[in-house]
Amino acid sequence: MAKALALLLDFCKAYDSVDRAFLYDVLRWLGCPVEYVSALQALHDGTQVRFLANGYHSRWVKVTCGIRQGCPLAPLLFLFVLEALYRRIDADSRVQGILLKSEAGMVQLKIGGYADDSASYVRSEREVGFILNITGEFALASGLRLNEGKL
Repeated sequence: MAKALALLLDFCKAYDSVDRAFLYDVLRWLGCPVEYVSALQALHDGTQVRFLANGYHSRWVKVTCGIRQGCPLAPLLFLFVLEALYRRIDADSRVQGILLKSEAGMVQLKIGGYADDSASYVRSEREVGFILNITGEFALASGLRLNEGKL
């Protein structure tokens, strides 16, 4: 049996950290109609919040990054952000992934995810380094940060 490793990737405060310009760029790159991207920008840009603590309200604070919490589209929008990472890893020939047998034949699996958690599947520690480099570049562009305590 061939050696296989799973690298679990967890992003800190995932929804709160997404760079909105990156999200809009990814949506356009994936072919989302301009009108939809504009509608999402109108929904997210200019968002303000205030906090209630011990019966007192804080002043209003402008929120400049992140996906709106509680928005029914939030999980889907975050998946679009992750899709950019997944496609980048999938396109890298240095990452071999693992081979799985399926009804359709052998399938190469490099990365998969559920909600805001991802797992990359590799055959060597060298590939782990490639994944971490790619993920680091993605983090810089997207505003996300790996939770290194969970690596």
